[in-house]
Amino acid sequence: MKATAVSSREPGFLDRLDLALLRVAKRRREHLMRPPDFYEAFFTADDVRKSLGDVRHDWRFGVLRRVYERLFPGGADVVDVGCGLGTALLYLPESARFVGVDVSARSLATARARSRGGAEFRRGGFPSLPAEPASFDLAVCLEVLEHVEDDEQAVRELCRILRPGGYLLVSVPGTHYWSEYRRLIGHLRHYSAASLDDLVAATGFEVVERFPQFTRVWRAYHYLYLGLRMVEIGVRGAGRRDWSIFDSAGYQRLSARLLRRLEARSGAPDPASTFVLCRKATT
Repeated sequence: MKATAVSSREPGFLDRLDLALLRVAKRRREHLMRPPDFYEAFFTADDVRKSLGDVRHDWRFGVLRRVYERLFPGGADVVDVGCGLGTALLYLPESARFVGVDVSARSLATARARSRGGAEFRRGGFPSLPAEPASFDLAVCLEVLEHVEDDEQAVRELCRILRPGGYLLVSVPGTHYWSEYRRLIGHLRHYSAASLDDLVAATGFEVVERFPQFTRVWRAYHYLYLGLRMVEIGVRGAGRRDWSIFDSAGYQRLSARLLRRLEARSGAPDPASTFVLCRKATT
């Protein structure tokens, strides 16, 4: 599925503000936008700290934890394709037999250093994953397909490594942005709920659950995040070189409060969501 699905609405003021801010953020890292540098050099030491402290990751991986506990109370084989720093493993119970797959050797080295015993990490990616057919009960693929040249082949590959009746938890960006925005964040396409449904239906899955994405909440948070980063830069410039806003008590209280509110609203329907749980056919 090579076509890019976008909203029919015209981009508004906030869309244009987002693009302007992204241009500034990426200006010093433009050379990293070219493969293979993008994946090997994506995470600096400071990026790792930001990634692990970001409440948006807490929300997404919290959904994974709840899905796993509901579907597999006795344990399951889980593969995280595009696992990055292996953060998903930190949210899964000990019963999960975990394999992380990523194209970046640097990210995998960090993931192994942070992992618990028994977890396995393999270097690889689409179009051919390093896994035997029908070897997993749950595949996780979060914010990955938008980076893949042939997303339909990629989802077929995820179907191949899942057992009959297995589940795929997938999220992709569902926002309205034009080509420059996608290029700056390394995306080949964005999706709508309908285009994602068509993609998974064409590759052996059906959508069984849709999770709210709280688009407005996360957009507001993004602007707050940028403000907090400016505070962090100011504090470091004053001499506290290792200080991080994400380690501060204030940010952690804010994160906990926001997560409680989102979890209380997690059952709200979101028909436009591109964060879904899919199930592979049993035959």
